[in-house]
Amino acid sequence: MTKDIYYAAYGSNLNHHQMRQRCPAAQPIAAAVLPDWQLVFRGVADITPAIDNAVPVGLYKITAACEAALDHYENFPTLYGKKIIDLHLDGRALSVMTYIMNPRYGYGPPSAAYVEVIRQGYHDWQIPYSTLVASLQQVVFDGGDKAYQSATWSRHGAIDQPTTEAIIERLQTSAKR
Repeated sequence: MTKDIYYAAYGSNLNHHQMRQRCPAAQPIAAAVLPDWQLVFRGVADITPAIDNAVPVGLYKITAACEAALDHYENFPTLYGKKIIDLHLDGRALSVMTYIMNPRYGYGPPSAAYVEVIRQGYHDWQIPYSTLVASLQQVVFDGGDKAYQSATWSRHGAIDQPTTEAIIERLQTSAKR
């Protein structure tokens, strides 16, 4: 009997369309929260331990083939490592796998195209945009350097302060609807 594998997505893999393409067998389970973690951007999404913070995630049940596809997408183990995190969902404890960026990269803004993929993922899971907005504000307004340059996403160019302000305004406006 194979053990169920649960995967907690917090970045572009929140996007249902993207996950269906990458992992057709992945089953969306529920939106959940990883307490004491914070969403950050290092050119792409990452999470870091942070007391009194929380990161919304989309929880998928995946197969070993899905995990292999995700390993390839996340450039495991070179760019991202894996971490097992305990998560509480509907009164039960689950051990979930997620990816954590290896420590050699600094903070830096993502591209607008990448943010849009994540925004759609937040919409797909019906997650409020507040965590995404706060993380974008932090990386653009606090700055950073030595962020990862993704072959896929960096070609679109990192967002600057005016673009970030426009994205945040759009997220906040759509959240009020």
